[in-house]
Amino acid sequence: MPIVDLLDESEFDEHLQELESRIRRYTGAPGMTPYVKAAGNYPPLLGQMGTEHLTVMTTDALSREQKELIAIAVSMVNNCSYCIGAHSNLHQKMFGTTDSELVELVGAVSHVSGLNRFESAVFRDGVETPRFPAKDPDEVDMLGEIEDALGRVPEYYRVMANDPEYLEVVWNREVVTMLEGTLDRVDKELVAWAVSVVNDGDYSIRLREEILAELGVSDEQLFEALQTVEIFQKNNVYTSGLQLEAGLWAEE
Repeated sequence: MPIVDLLDESEFDEHLQELESRIRRYTGAPGMTPYVKAAGNYPPLLGQMGTEHLTVMTTDALSREQKELIAIAVSMVNNCSYCIGAHSNLHQKMFGTTDSELVELVGAVSHVSGLNRFESAVFRDGVETPRFPAKDPDEVDMLGEIEDALGRVPEYYRVMANDPEYLEVVWNREVVTMLEGTLDRVDKELVAWAVSVVNDGDYSIRLREEILAELGVSDEQLFEALQTVEIFQKNNVYTSGLQLEAGLWAEE
């Protein structure tokens, strides 16, 4: 239940209606959303939100489709049901995203989130001094397979190699979620980087940046990805703080 009254469209004056129209053109929403109805209680915020969406989320160095994937991923990490529902719905309608691809996206987000938690404990004193010993590829065969696939052996996999069966489980998960599937590898690596930023996964942030650079992603594109992370970190707090319900998007 929202903690504020959601204004009816009839309560919007001409100026607010114009702002709402700008936002709706961007979102493709079938009607006035709870996000906008709540912000109507404080018109300066509604105007600012409309401007920031049109500034950050429109296509530039990164495509709108890529930015929406990042938006969904950040919202998943923050467990913001409103933004997850709204932007998943938008992605399906605008870009024809399938259920299989959405599950693939969730798989990538959850995989990287798990790695971020692992690394935060293992590398709490810095990457150079992991909490547990790190194995070398000549000690564990699967590390050689990982090196062949990624061109490197991430430090957390070297630590996981203390239990080869566990390493195999997690590496196979990386293969399924990041290296295979329908979604573009670059898009999933952008998502992995964004998830690591939200989770403060310092090592993974640097690792994914290296991989993205090798895949041809520029600093300009990465900076736009960061803008998207920031705006949806904020949006997640806004919608969750106001306790907004999916409503209109859920019905669609």
